Amino acid sequence: MQRQSHSSRAFTIIELLVGLAVAAVVLGAASLSLSRMISSRNVAIARHTAFSRAEAAATRIALDITAAARSADLTFSKVAITDAGGAIGRDELLVLMTSRRPLRGSDASPEGHLFEVQYRISATPSGTEALWRRVDTAFDDFVDGGGIASPEFRGVTTLAIQVYDGTNWFDSWDSDAEGLPHAVRFTISAQDDEGRATATTRRVVSIDRVPVPPETEEETTTPESGSTGA
Repeated sequence: MQRQSHSSRAFTIIELLVGLAVAAVVLGAASLSLSRMISSRNVAIARHTAFSRAEAAATRIALDITAAARSADLTFSKVAITDAGGAIGRDELLVLMTSRRPLRGSDASPEGHLFEVQYRISATPSGTEALWRRVDTAFDDFVDGGGIASPEFRGVTTLAIQVYDGTNWFDSWDSDAEGLPHAVRFTISAQDDEGRATATTRRVVSIDRVPVPPETEEETTTPESGSTGA
């Protein structure tokens, strides 16, 4: 009876060791699965953050281009693209747009309905990159300065812009000399705060140009050869 008792106790210890080993394997697998799930969730959050930033910036720029002031007198219109040259994706956009939203609040002095809006990628005071948006009342002494500038879209790393004249796409443009373009297309890339994910979005925005006035009868009629007028 005593030997049988020792044999039974040894068998129980083996079962305990086997159970512990199985539990360790199960816990290890569960821990690995949980770690992968958390990592996947973090990657998904990072991608969503990057995509949301790129989409928000693209939507804001598209709205401003859509609201571009259009006039047969180019003095009252402005669409300018500054090509960054060697710095890929560092283009700048300047648009004269119409808006009913006051720049400095309802208590400020009258500001009219035309505003300069400029976009540029630059570092914030904390050192991170952002897409800055500058807004100023139109027709002051400095068309590309003044007003209120703020880093509205954090994490934006790329802004590449081109304009279309009806035939070709150009990397730089100034409506003062070349008139309003037919369309503007741009590409924006943004990252999350940790730089784990990058998202890119693109837009093509058409601009309704002011039609050229038709020629009058006096302009199209030419005197016949050899005829004299009074």
